[in-house]
Amino acid sequence: LVGSEMCIRDRPGGKSTLLLDELPADSFLLSNEVIKNRFQILKYNLIKWGCPAVAASQLDSTRLSPLTGFFDIVLVDAPCSGEGLFRKTPDAMNEWSPDNVQLCAARQKRILAEAMPLVKPGGYLIYCTCTYNKQENEENAAWISQTGDFEHFPLSIPTEWGILPRTMGYQFYPHRVRGEGFYLACFQRQSAPSTTDKRKKRRSPQGLVAVSKKERLTLSEWIDDPETYFFFKDKHEAIRALPATHSPTAEQLYQHWPYLFMGLEVGTIKGKDFVPAPSLALSTMVHPQLPRLALDLPQALAYLRKETMEGLGSIPRGWQLVTYEGLGLGWLKGLGNRYNNYYPKDWRIRMKSR
Repeated sequence: LVGSEMCIRDRPGGKSTLLLDELPADSFLLSNEVIKNRFQILKYNLIKWGCPAVAASQLDSTRLSPLTGFFDIVLVDAPCSGEGLFRKTPDAMNEWSPDNVQLCAARQKRILAEAMPLVKPGGYLIYCTCTYNKQENEENAAWISQTGDFEHFPLSIPTEWGILPRTMGYQFYPHRVRGEGFYLACFQRQSAPSTTDKRKKRRSPQGLVAVSKKERLTLSEWIDDPETYFFFKDKHEAIRALPATHSPTAEQLYQHWPYLFMGLEVGTIKGKDFVPAPSLALSTMVHPQLPRLALDLPQALAYLRKETMEGLGSIPRGWQLVTYEGLGLGWLKGLGNRYNNYYPKDWRIRMKSR
């Protein structure tokens, strides 16, 4: 499935990060999670993926209506009765009941009714659950094809994968695939959504202030190909990066929701100094000429725990990109006879390895 923009109602980051890997390089992903604690996990996982062409929102699906006909692909990962998780989490069976199945099916229809208008003509709607029953799966899929001018779009799935086709969609069973229970159906929109044109006067988007030329010059020492990015400051004065081709998309989103989690944080400027953000170290945006400090496995684990690293030797003064097997982990600042570990405390590994 190919698209330049995408909206996704997701678990906290699993499908979002998979899609960031699989979508074309010029894609933009908006990932929405309505529950606050799950939204924080979603943001954490998006940060760890290091991709700037992304935004995350914590909105009820009713609030997405300003984006009618905006997306090439909309994926609805709907709340469900969770039958597909019974093998992995037996306690989930205690929460199951016929009444809960009916409640979930009705809630899924509400969400789908709000999601379907967001798809542009010719675009795709993907509906999935982690359950088995027909009410939440095939019956809701049939309802999509009857209600929203969407036609079922068959997928080409090799039979050796063990995924079973249904009348509409596909069922994944844990005894047939390497995973838990899952259902998936894809639809294509046939015509434009019917809407009344109630355009409001366009205003300057809040929270999307471009950095100055002087600040861009500072960033050019840290960012590879900085001219390909749009840099702006968020409400905390942190500088964030977004592919320049997506700045019109950012402006449109910020018209409605000025406090979206948008792009990738690259750092802050404090006086004359630039302080790099942890997320920059995890991205592919880092300038190739920046000093790097390669660690072995014990040193890397100590760094990620914020413990003392043995055998480092002399560390030059200034910022160092800490790497393991060529991949960025975070930042360290050499101070002569010592160093400061800038790995975030909230991210540190607390478990002891065997």
